[in-house]
Amino acid sequence: MTPTTSIVSSTPFTFFRQTKDRPTFIVLDSHIGYGSPNKQGSAAAHGEPLGEEEVRLTKRYYGWPEDAKFLALEKVYLHFAEGVGARGRGGKARMDRALSTRIGLNTPQLATEIDLMQRRELPAGWDRNLPVFRSRSERPSRGAKPRVKR
Repeated sequence: MTPTTSIVSSTPFTFFRQTKDRPTFIVLDSHIGYGSPNKQGSAAAHGEPLGEEEVRLTKRYYGWPEDAKFLALEKVYLHFAEGVGARGRGGKARMDRALSTRIGLNTPQLATEIDLMQRRELPAGWDRNLPVFRSRSERPSRGAKPRVKR
């Protein structure tokens, strides 16, 4: 079996990983619009939308729900959560710890405000100094602007 036929076999990446003594080149044939029964391999698959009927037929080819407008398989969400999602959560946790340690030691009030913002919460009594407009003549307008602190 030649290296070329090994690459064409069902395990080209295994061949790639096992080859340590020389460069490895993998040739892949692709088909634009793969799975689209009427446009696969055509310029139309590249240069124009498939259209509703062709999208429906393509979804049928893949065994996906034909009426789904946006479809991401559950394994896509799982793959994201286990990879990028996990790294992001870990990085955010490290950043939060560093921020709370550095800011909290020097300015505890600022640390509390940042914590509230990140949890999308307002501090107690945030509305204590807002003016109350009791009648229609006092209805908020540009004239009420000086009464409201920014």
